[in-house]
Amino acid sequence: MDANSLKHFGRPIPMAPSFQRNSRIMAAAARRPRLGQDFSQVTEELRKRGAIMPVQIGIPSSLAAEMTAKGQTPPPPEEIQALVDTGASITAINVPVAQRLGLPVTGSIQIGGATGVADQPLYAALFRIPDPFVEWDPMTVAGANLSGTPFDILIGRNVLCSMTLSYDGKSGRFSLIL
Repeated sequence: MDANSLKHFGRPIPMAPSFQRNSRIMAAAARRPRLGQDFSQVTEELRKRGAIMPVQIGIPSSLAAEMTAKGQTPPPPEEIQALVDTGASITAINVPVAQRLGLPVTGSIQIGGATGVADQPLYAALFRIPDPFVEWDPMTVAGANLSGTPFDILIGRNVLCSMTLSYDGKSGRFSLIL
């Protein structure tokens, strides 16, 4: 049997790239213990930092097409660290990052959190999770104050509702499965 496939009731099941050998996906690989590495270090990292993974975000493809038609070069999507947040109803981005990326403002929303309720801008964005590969274009993301955190995006339930989240605290791993 191929090292990168599983069988379920005799049928092959493709494995997510993060679980395949020789994978270059950083989110899962960074949390896997290396031979000789203490498991407690990996589980402690997940406990302290949370389920953080790289995502890609940029201007919607419709805006990129308009820019190209005008002879302008649209900025490519950027890879940014994101935290899986089952408590967030909507995916949110750090406002300074959204402004730097040139995401268009489409409205505003009241967001409630641990520090209270505040009006935040809504942005249109191209949002991509590399593993498993899934893309929303355009997707509405809310602005948020995420300064001082190791991530600039919260992945909320509007994204998570289309996936299965597996959080294995004992081994220090998590995964998103389509």
